[in-house]
Amino acid sequence: MSQAASGLPTSPAALRSVMAEVMAVSPEKVIASAALVADLGATSLDLAEIVMAIEDQFGIKISDDRAASVVTVGNLETLVSQLTQRRDSLPESATRR
Repeated sequence: MSQAASGLPTSPAALRSVMAEVMAVSPEKVIASAALVADLGATSLDLAEIVMAIEDQFGIKISDDRAASVVTVGNLETLVSQLTQRRDSLPESATRR
């Protein structure tokens, strides 16, 4: 399992914990098929806060275009997984900008 910038695992559970905390919902409601807006009641501010928290915790950058394409928890998990794998495959000097 890869490690986030803060030393926490980049697991779905860690990601879901961030989402539950930002949206102030029960972690049990944050499942892969849940739509962030329709099912979990996320506002545009919540979505921006989720992106910023994930970027900070997992040491990645999520572009506005990619963030706008996320509809479900599962979409976000897939995106974060792709970005962390890409980050982890870069030489260390490339990540120290």
